[in-house]
Amino acid sequence: MSHPGLSPVEVRRRLERYGLTTEPFDFPERPDQAYVEWLSRDHTGRWPWVSAATPLPPWQLVAAQGWLELSVEDVRAEYARLGFTLPPRADCRESPEDFELLAGGWEVDWSPFRTDRAPSFHQLIEVSENLGLSLRKLTGRLAAYRVRVGMVLPQRPGELDRELFRRDDLPVAQTARDLRDLGVHVGDIAAAVRAALARVPLA
Repeated sequence: MSHPGLSPVEVRRRLERYGLTTEPFDFPERPDQAYVEWLSRDHTGRWPWVSAATPLPPWQLVAAQGWLELSVEDVRAEYARLGFTLPPRADCRESPEDFELLAGGWEVDWSPFRTDRAPSFHQLIEVSENLGLSLRKLTGRLAAYRVRVGMVLPQRPGELDRELFRRDDLPVAQTARDLRDLGVHVGDIAAAVRAALARVPLA
């Protein structure tokens, strides 16, 4: 995590000297191996590291429970002690059984489902099909972990749904994400468009 002989503070100073931005974090002067493992996403003491810039994804909590055989309260207490922002408490029993569901698919551009950002529809459709779950069951389980979806999805996605959302950089997917982030429901947009069209005089 740091160069032998350099403290985390010195490593941060040197990186910032090159114009790099580092996450604010209160590192001890000489972190021990146990401390470093808690900073590691997979508890290996190596990259990838857990980010302190956003709330921890619920997956991180259930993964730590399973790997370390700790209760959810012990895991939450340790991450809070280290200075991480915890996700809201789930409305269900936080269980390592939800490891795969919360992981979000493990694709290159997909992080585990988070409570501070809605997932893409492409990811939801892929995960539901990979796990053999209906979209209703998947989104319901995610909602229990406070992961917001923001739109009503088709419970049985057809070919058109898969085509529209098969890539996250499609304009339809981007527009849907923008509307969702603004708190605007697509139904409201559709109603407004229909109302506007109704006022257009016929030729």
